[in-house]
Amino acid sequence: MDDQVQSIRFCPGQHPTESEQNWYRLSSARELGVCSRCFADSVKASALTAQFELKRDLSGQARFCNFATARSRALFKQACETGDFAPWRSYWQARNAIRQCPGVGVDADAADGVTWFQMADPNLPPGFYACAACIADYVQAGHLASHFSPAPSQPQGQPRRCDLASLFSRNLVATESNWSQAASWLSYRKTLPPCSQAAEVEGTSRMWFKLRFHEFQNLSACETCYYDHVHTSIAQEHFHPTRQALPSLPGQVCFLGGSMPLRICFDEAKNRSNWDVFHRGATAYVRNPLCHRDGIQQGIWYSVQPAQAEFDVCASCHACIFEALSYGHWLAPKQVPPGPRLCDLNLLAPLAPIWYKKIDAAFERNDPNLMAYSVQKVLAAPACPGNTVHEGKVWHTHDMFTCCPSCWITAPIEGTTFAHIFSDEVLVPTKLRCDFYSARVRGLWLEACVKDDIASFIKFMQHRLEVWKQTYPPIQQHLAMMRMNAQRQATLMMASVMNTGANNIAAASGSFGNWGSASTGWGYETFAGAQGAMQFQQGVAMNTSNGGAMMSIVQLEAMWKAVE
Repeated sequence: MDDQVQSIRFCPGQHPTESEQNWYRLSSARELGVCSRCFADSVKASALTAQFELKRDLSGQARFCNFATARSRALFKQACETGDFAPWRSYWQARNAIRQCPGVGVDADAADGVTWFQMADPNLPPGFYACAACIADYVQAGHLASHFSPAPSQPQGQPRRCDLASLFSRNLVATESNWSQAASWLSYRKTLPPCSQAAEVEGTSRMWFKLRFHEFQNLSACETCYYDHVHTSIAQEHFHPTRQALPSLPGQVCFLGGSMPLRICFDEAKNRSNWDVFHRGATAYVRNPLCHRDGIQQGIWYSVQPAQAEFDVCASCHACIFEALSYGHWLAPKQVPPGPRLCDLNLLAPLAPIWYKKIDAAFERNDPNLMAYSVQKVLAAPACPGNTVHEGKVWHTHDMFTCCPSCWITAPIEGTTFAHIFSDEVLVPTKLRCDFYSARVRGLWLEACVKDDIASFIKFMQHRLEVWKQTYPPIQQHLAMMRMNAQRQATLMMASVMNTGANNIAAASGSFGNWGSASTGWGYETFAGAQGAMQFQQGVAMNTSNGGAMMSIVQLEAMWKAVE
């Protein structure tokens, strides 16, 4: 076993994480993973440690810890006390064959292969479903297993959701022994509307819970988030339900679902069982200008060291994210010119998702240099050119596909399982275009890394390249011809206007003539009039030519979109 593994700060539990790369697995249950934190805290000192093997996951896929379930922890604790690990190993191996829970509010079709359970009491309202994973991980950890029975087979075209996927419901079935109360609460939780997250909603549309501290009166949590994240935690005593409906204007936002900085600070306080962590962060949040999507007019700004001109963190985000997690010293105050400025950690900032991933990875490794390096590299990378062909650019290349420096970081390709099949960053004088601007290609790359199957990815990209060769050059030729036709048409129309105008002047002065042709007709007073009519006809005829090219472009683009 590798003793050099640096454990992550806290177990991710059922919150998927991309930053954890060190997962421990039993050879007989390879689909299940134990995070490095749980392994260090629970497994490493046990008699079972030798049966685990370390698997470094560089796929970039978000994973959660299978050890962090009520039944797993209970059985493992019992095994450590008795010295008999057979019950835990039996559960772990059986659990390996069960599909993971779809997640909160996620529809699962019959084709997804989820095994469903329902409440056994026929007198209870129908329509409550629990997936087999939640039954195994939480229901069977408590005293309520006999109150659930297998549900009828799921019909095609009728999606189902797991009603035990929420944290509140899972904790309830694992700890409650009174079925009547449990059934009532489970049914009630099922009726609660999902958190609107950052979207504003009418204050009267749901129940709200406020923080008791007077300075936090504008911070409210929706009922759904209260039960899932506050109830029975150290935070519960700091909230109280509102006694009257909140005003509908301006719209209400749940701070637990709608504010990333406050949520990070809140979770840190719970993980450390220290409410002061959240209190300090929330105090800075309410006392500083709001991290708004329209920017901040005046405020204190922070950046990495040395400061980067295009990386700005507002005081609220600095306090709630960096200081709350004890990394405030990683950033330094920064002087900025006057005027509105958008915080780079605002979720509507262009690179916010990238920054959060990079920050998370740096935090887990406790490496400020990694964060500074990531910021510098992301900002230095030119924007992805997309499907446009460029020459004389820097690329990461493979025989079948190419990745620009920006997508190398943001897709990401860097650090993933098969990143080594690319060349290092190299200047290529010939024409190339980036393949990894495409969400589909990025998804297939992730799938290849997860399944350890680069051959299928290369095969698809080879087919994609062939389709590109069949479609892109003809499309560009059609577009070039259409541009030429458009220029020629504009010239003809302008000449037609001038010649027709000259003819009209002659006609107004009393001139008479019979100029024309079979195609334009006769009776024009001057040769210029006949010429203008002919030029007009030629210009109009070009619309038909462009129409044919457009039809061909539509067909070729359909072929390309099928693989893009």
